[in-house]
Amino acid sequence: MKKFCLGTVAMMVLFTARIASAGFVLKVVWGWFIVPTFNVVKLDFGNGVGLVLMVYISKCLHRIDRNDDGALQVKSKNTLSDVLMKHLDGTGEFVFAQLMILSIAWLFQLFT
Repeated sequence: MKKFCLGTVAMMVLFTARIASAGFVLKVVWGWFIVPTFNVVKLDFGNGVGLVLMVYISKCLHRIDRNDDGALQVKSKNTLSDVLMKHLDGTGEFVFAQLMILSIAWLFQLFT
C-alpha cells in the first residue's frame, strides 16, 4: 500500500513537471514569435500551462486515426489514467525534447 501511494505521488509530480515545463516553453516561444508577428497579448506562465493542458487533454483522451478512405475517425477513448501511464514512461525524453525546442526557438528568435 505504501509503495502504491509513493508511486502515485511520484507519477503526479512527474506529470505536473512535464506540463509545467511545456507551459514554460510555450510562454517563451509565444513571446518570441507570436507576440511580435501578430501583435497579441503575451502569455504568462499560468496561461501557457492552461493552454498546454487544453491541447493535451483534447489530444490524448481520444485516439484519432485515419480509416481506409483517409477520413479522420475516433478509434478509441482513453481514460485519464491510461494517458498518464502512457506518457510518463518517456519523461526523460520529454524533458530533453522541451529543452531542444527551447534551444532551437532561441536560435531562430535571434534572427527575427
